[in-house]
Amino acid sequence: MRQWFLLGAVLVACGDNTDDAILNPTRDVYEQWVKVEPPGVVCGNNTQYKFWVNFSDKSDNLVVVLEPGGACWDYDSCTGKNGIRGAANVDGLPDDHYKLAPFISPFVNRGLTEMPTADWNYVYVPYCTGDVHTGNAVADYEADDNSNGIEFHHEGHSDMEKVTEWIDSQFTHIPKMLVTGCSAGGVGALVNYHMLRHGVHAAEEGYLLDDSGPVFPSASYSGPPDSAASIAVCPEI
Repeated sequence: MRQWFLLGAVLVACGDNTDDAILNPTRDVYEQWVKVEPPGVVCGNNTQYKFWVNFSDKSDNLVVVLEPGGACWDYDSCTGKNGIRGAANVDGLPDDHYKLAPFISPFVNRGLTEMPTADWNYVYVPYCTGDVHTGNAVADYEADDNSNGIEFHHEGHSDMEKVTEWIDSQFTHIPKMLVTGCSAGGVGALVNYHMLRHGVHAAEEGYLLDDSGPVFPSASYSGPPDSAASIAVCPEI
C-alpha cells in the first residue's frame, strides 16, 4: 500500500514520460551501469570514490539517487570495533557496487515498468563517507585501548560537488530532474538539492523527494503524514 502512495505522489509531481525528442549526446551504451571515478575525491578510508550512471535512449529526464547507510563520528562507529558499524561502505566501494542500486531504490530499477522513472537516465550516488553526503573534514579518531587510531575522510560534500559537475558536463537536455534518497541518502538529497538544482544547468524542472526525517530538532515525535508525498519506502541495508 505504501508503495502505491509513493507512486501516486511521484506521478503527480513529475508527470509521465512524454518527451518525443532525445536531445542529449549519443552514448556508447544504454541501459547499462557505467562507472565514473572523478579524480581527487575519496571515500572515508581515502580510497577512490566512484558513482554510476545508466543512460536512457527513451527519455532525457534524469533521476539522481543518493544511497542510504547511517553515519559515523568516532573510532568505534567508523571501524565497527564493537561489531556494528555506524555507516555503510567505510572500507570503500567495490566495482560491482552498482548491483545494489535497483534494490536500494525503485526509481533506478528498469524492471519496475510501473515506475514513472523506468525509462529515465539514472545517476546512482553511493555513500562511503559517514557524513550523510555533506561532510567537509578529515578526522583523526583515537582508539580507547591505545591501539592505532584512524584517519577518516568525511568528504561527502566534495564528492557531491564532483557528481554535480559531471552531470552538468554530460547532459544538455533534462526536462525533469528528480533528486531523492532515503535515510542518510534522504538527508543528503535535501542538503545537496540546491547545489544540484543550480549546478546542473540543463535541468528545466527539479523535484526533491526526501525520505528521511525529521532532519531538524523537534520537541516531540513526527506527526502522521498529511499527504501522500510524505509516505515512502526505504529498504533496510
